Amino acid sequence: MQVFLLFIGIVGLGVGAELIVHGATSLAKRYSLSETFVGLGILSIGTDLPEIAIAIDASVRNILGDVGSNIAIGSAVGSAIAQISLILGIVAMIGSLHITRRTLYLYGAGLLGSITLLFLTLLDGMLTRLDGAILVLFYVSFFGVLILNRRSADATPSAALPTPAHKPWFYLMFGFVLLLGNAELTVSTSVALAHQFQISEAVVSVVILGIGSSLPELSLSTWALLRKKAGLSLGNLMGSNILDTLLVPGLAALIGPLAVHPTTLWVDLPVLLGITLLALFYLSSSPRGLKKWHAGTLLATYGLYVLVRFGGAAVG
Repeated sequence: MQVFLLFIGIVGLGVGAELIVHGATSLAKRYSLSETFVGLGILSIGTDLPEIAIAIDASVRNILGDVGSNIAIGSAVGSAIAQISLILGIVAMIGSLHITRRTLYLYGAGLLGSITLLFLTLLDGMLTRLDGAILVLFYVSFFGVLILNRRSADATPSAALPTPAHKPWFYLMFGFVLLLGNAELTVSTSVALAHQFQISEAVVSVVILGIGSSLPELSLSTWALLRKKAGLSLGNLMGSNILDTLLVPGLAALIGPLAVHPTTLWVDLPVLLGITLLALFYLSSSPRGLKKWHAGTLLATYGLYVLVRFGGAAVG
């Protein structure tokens, strides 16, 4: 039964991703929007809904007396690390990911700026409501820059489209429901199977749940790339990471102040910054797309990070 549910979840991920890519492509054509803008500004918000929900829930639990501070921040940072290394590496192994220099410099600066700002706000060991407001305002400002640059060089000119205007939005919303619902089904079924085969809790949390929180990004980015929509794929990953380091902890901190674990500040965030710099360097030095060895390096880096964190947790 669990295997059947796992199969249903994986199929559902593909169906949801296909609907989202279809809807996003239709929106880009109808309104002459760049695929990168749609990926950064629209798809990233939808695929990051699980991270937003986790952070808000952890923040509320923290107010009620449960220990939730580090979950709120750590889950967002961990998801960002997985997306810029593991997910980007997997997608780059499947097809060619490329982006224009102008777009790369503009949104790459947003990526690096968001990580730096989160680090600075966490230096005192706390993320206050003021810090949260700063992070949210920075994201709103970034979104404003997205809107101003929505019709960049890779935009598709609008034409007389017979499709009703509401249909792309319907595809997007229904696709997101399918994508997020089946991501939850896939993760919960995988955890149940792991317990059935007596796989350790540590492996379940680090591997299954770590990858599971990024299943929406993985499914959508892979499907978009298979449909020759590299802008949607890469834009979704970059936008998700900016959102993970700004809006997710920002919203959580607005609910209540959060304490940060030193490991998150001095290990996870520097790792995220280093991997992001590496990924941006690869993208800038390879205008025709990430090479397979680039992808292999990113995957190996994530594997090394998991081993180090795993070892540190075991020692601790």
